[in-house]
Amino acid sequence: MKHHRELDESSSAKSDQRDALTLTNITREGKYIDTVIEDGSRKQLRTLVKVREKIQKRNVSAKNSLHAALDDYFPELKEIFWSMDSRGLWALLQRCPFPVDVVTRKVSVLKELIGRASRRRAEASRKAMAVYQAAKESIGLKQIGSADRYRLRMCLEEVKRTELMIKGIDWEIKRMLKEIPDRSVSVVYPWDRASLSRCLFRGIRESFVLSEGQASRQICGI
Repeated sequence: MKHHRELDESSSAKSDQRDALTLTNITREGKYIDTVIEDGSRKQLRTLVKVREKIQKRNVSAKNSLHAALDDYFPELKEIFWSMDSRGLWALLQRCPFPVDVVTRKVSVLKELIGRASRRRAEASRKAMAVYQAAKESIGLKQIGSADRYRLRMCLEEVKRTELMIKGIDWEIKRMLKEIPDRSVSVVYPWDRASLSRCLFRGIRESFVLSEGQASRQICGI
């Protein structure tokens, strides 16, 4: 509406009279877009994708909050672990997330903790030593209280919770795709969320896959 209003009168100011005139012009000139109202499995699939996008935004927000917390308390960790999704990093954050916690433990304990989580014993020794040394020289906040621990714990729990929800929705989408009549099948890696959204909301032919990386159905007309 705002775009059409600007085209009609070179102004985006809103009023009921101007909106009525703009709608009349759009209808008369045939510039409107037909709305396809789906039902059955397609409608349910559309709903799931909308929910997934909202949860994905919450997941990104939770990860950003976790990044910010680590910047405050233990910024060196992001240089030691290649990814924030590293199992070794998560094991460390759950057991001894602050420098003050790390320096009270032996390197062998850190090695066992990281190695058991990541299953890469060869790298665990090097990372354990790096974490211990970084904790001794960390530039993060020195005074850690109960509120700081609560903040970090809530960040970790929110990331895990939203990721579990996304996995659950992915599984449900996979199940619902089986209810849609077979079309041509293709494989796309990894999940292209933008393509999936375009497919479901713009009604165009598009390929998309499930998070498990399996073959996907090409849906036409959703």
